[in-house]
Formats: sequence, structure tokens, C-alpha cells
Amino acid sequence: MDLKGEVNLAVAYDGIVELDDPGFALNDLKLRVDELGVVGNVKPYTVNDLGRRHDVHIDFYGVPPGKKNGLESGVADDPNHDPRYVFLGTGRRDEVLAEKLGWEYHDFYEVAEEEGWE
Repeated sequence: MDLKGEVNLAVAYDGIVELDDPGFALNDLKLRVDELGVVGNVKPYTVNDLGRRHDVHIDFYGVPPGKKNGLESGVADDPNHDPRYVFLGTGRRDEVLAEKLGWEYHDFYEVAEEEGWE
């Protein structure tokens, strides 16, 4: 997956936790993007625990929980900072949400297969 340039990347929690080694994927992504978020219908401490368990700093997540809130949290406040916004979602609802909020959508499962995450 092409993540060149300045990128804020959001990953669907329900996809990342299905992997055998979510830490490998999170570390791989964190090295390739400016901001990494994990979004889903889970409490912030759950996302923080996931990051801590795999030694990856998660930059944003949904407060209150939810993918929409997470994507909104991942948008830069600085008008001089205009990254590319990419969302790795897990289905049609995520695709519609990304389009509505101006995020580029990619299917998590397709990207996982391309990247060799199991």
C-alpha cells in the first residue's frame, strides 16, 4: 500500500484485532505514517492497551467510542498541515463513512493480504 508523503492513517479496531500478530501490522504502519489511529466501538483504554501491549504509540482514537468520532479526531487542527487521510476499514459502512468525512478508503482485509499480515 502506498503511504508516501504526509499521511494520517486510521485502522479499524475490528480488523486489526483479528490478525494473529496485530503488533507486527501496527509497528509496520507506524513507521510509514505521520499519525496512526485505531478507531472502533471500543473504549479509549482498550485502544491504549492494544498500543501498549505491542509497544506502539496510538495517536488518535474515538472519544466517545466510534469510528466516526475516531476519524474526526484524526483530522489535523493546524491549517498549514494538510496530510492525506487514509482509513483501513472493514466493510461497506466504513467505506461510506470515509467518503462522507473525506477520508480515502481501503479495505483492511485486502491491504492485510497485500502486506502479508496474517
